[in-house]
Amino acid sequence: MSASASESTSPPGDGDGNLVLCMVCGAPFQSTQDCLAHALLKHGSKLQKQLRKRLNAITTIFNSAQSQSERHDLREALEKSKPGGHLRTVLNFFAVDLEKMKTCFEHVRNCIEKEMKGKVRVFPFGSLVTDLALKESDLDLFLEPNGNPPPLFHQHLYNTTSYFLRSSKCFADVDAIRHASVPIIRCKHQLTGLNIDFNMSHPNGIFNSRFVGELMLRDERIRELSLFLKIWAKKLKLICNGGMTSYCLISLIIVNLQVNRIVPSVKQLQSLCPPVILSGVNFAYSLDLTPPITERLTTLDLLKNFFIYYSTVNFDKSLLSPFLGGCVDKETTLGIPGGFPEYDEQQKLVHDATGAPPHAFQLDRIVCVQDPFELNRNVAKTVSIGNLFYFRQCLVLAAQACRDQELTSQPEKLYDYLLFGLADKLVADKIVADKRSD
Repeated sequence: MSASASESTSPPGDGDGNLVLCMVCGAPFQSTQDCLAHALLKHGSKLQKQLRKRLNAITTIFNSAQSQSERHDLREALEKSKPGGHLRTVLNFFAVDLEKMKTCFEHVRNCIEKEMKGKVRVFPFGSLVTDLALKESDLDLFLEPNGNPPPLFHQHLYNTTSYFLRSSKCFADVDAIRHASVPIIRCKHQLTGLNIDFNMSHPNGIFNSRFVGELMLRDERIRELSLFLKIWAKKLKLICNGGMTSYCLISLIIVNLQVNRIVPSVKQLQSLCPPVILSGVNFAYSLDLTPPITERLTTLDLLKNFFIYYSTVNFDKSLLSPFLGGCVDKETTLGIPGGFPEYDEQQKLVHDATGAPPHAFQLDRIVCVQDPFELNRNVAKTVSIGNLFYFRQCLVLAAQACRDQELTSQPEKLYDYLLFGLADKLVADKIVADKRSD
């Protein structure tokens, strides 16, 4: 049974009877340091190497002049914040100038549609649409062949776009990445300095982004939660090449909101509206069933719920499913025939629509997070055991901080700790754990 939005379970922490679970074997420990020492001693050199490499990289980044200057500037901004405005200060500090990004999009769209003589249409997706863009965010664009006049085929469109970008003075650093699972063209917009990714073969991101964007508009607290967690995950390098993606994080946020009965399952959201089918996948939804969030619930409460919840999830055995609206046993859901009828039905529809058998959900990965609509897509497939262990340690420390009355009564110190001080604590715990494991 899901807990209500106003309730929260006790997080794993140090000292007061709460337990920290080993991410590899699930063994319980009274402290993060004991858990780390156990992991380093019992789970082999590979995990030790991954953790040491990650923490060494984090130390280098946070000790850099750029990071120290950023921390100093944020502290100054937080000290000037009015009561109740500290979170907004953090978000404004790291968020992109959205108008600048919109101006870039409009300029690029006009350039390309004019150059292609009406044979393509340009659609934004990603952080511009979700309103979760940070200063380093790319601009994601999908080029759709336009049927009137006759459309360009994808390969022809890819080559034509690549040629146009290379010959235009508006763009620089053009890189055609043809052999990725989703081929893209990457470049820089000269006027604004924004990096742009062009996609011509996978329009699903448009639908996913619209869903997330509309969800953010339902309540400002949901957007604040999502934007802060994206900043937090970026600062701690949880979102990185070979780690978690921003979309994976958003999917985790949605599941946590569903568990706390703030957002219905996607299955429920699709129950009262006609289907919108693309290549066999239903992207329809209606947020009319989404209940209002109680006024007494703050964004900090939502943050605390997120950290606590994922500190206790057994990722090894779980499927996090926005479609089903929660955390379920992955083997009984996807590991046996008939365990997930909607998944089986979608696989048949995709096969019929594309003429080829779709790949199955990658159930053998370290973390299993299902796309809200594409039920055979594991959006956490890149997360390694080392990344997961590191993520769990970050969650534990963040949960402890959000329960610390001294910190929460001084929000300027809380946000500084979550974004910068937490990394210092991780490194200090690792040093202690190394000594205990010797």
